[in-house]
Amino acid sequence: MRKQLLSAGLGMIASFAVLQVSVGEAGMAYATTVNTGRFSALGCSAGTSPAFLNGPFWQNNSTTTISNVYCGVPYNDGNLPVNKATAATVDLYDGTTAASASAKVCYVFASAAGCGTASSTPSASTGNYVLSIADVSPWVGILAWFNNYIVVTLPASAGGGFAQQSLFRGYSVEVTY
Repeated sequence: MRKQLLSAGLGMIASFAVLQVSVGEAGMAYATTVNTGRFSALGCSAGTSPAFLNGPFWQNNSTTTISNVYCGVPYNDGNLPVNKATAATVDLYDGTTAASASAKVCYVFASAAGCGTASSTPSASTGNYVLSIADVSPWVGILAWFNNYIVVTLPASAGGGFAQQSLFRGYSVEVTY
């Protein structure tokens, strides 16, 4: 097993590689590499939404408007070929029961664009979540010049202070090849 610490924009990536060996037909051995990159929310952008960077995380304190935070994912930094993604997760705090926080993977290139199905936190509860993005299929098989990203949607605050505001801390991408 090898560990590397890499820099991605303003965020940090911790990349972990695991070599798995499987035995296939007629005793042939096949090697599989699994890499997981963990990215800080510091390298993300909120566009025109009301979210703001509060220390190491994005926060939505608006009581009327949702916030979308956009996180670019490099196509291939040598360890994470995104077109071989098998999983993605986001680390967040959902501070309201009025709406859910959600996340999805997307890509864009010229007139081609698309997103996977969003995964959401339970709407009737609050708390810390490592939310698994179930649909990473838009990234599978894409070309190197596509722009890949994750969209995290933070619901409007329920008001009443910090505990009712939703926060986004970071994300991870796992690839297998």
